[in-house]
Amino acid sequence: MEKVQAFQFTKYDIMSDTRRLSRRYGTIEAINKIGGEVILESAIEINVSDLESDFYGLTKIGFEPSNMAE
Repeated sequence: MEKVQAFQFTKYDIMSDTRRLSRRYGTIEAINKIGGEVILESAIEINVSDLESDFYGLTKIGFEPSNMAE
């Protein structure tokens, strides 16, 4: 299975008027596309198939790396 690096990121939350940690992981390209700020030290390696959510390049909401199948 093909692997890719994914990162946690922050994004501005209009409801709280603050930057918040996303409940997703994503590729740098996807995070940049939605205006997020990448947390480089959070890099993990995941299966490309984990990025197939409602927005390609982001995991599903609530993705937990510990749930990854080897």
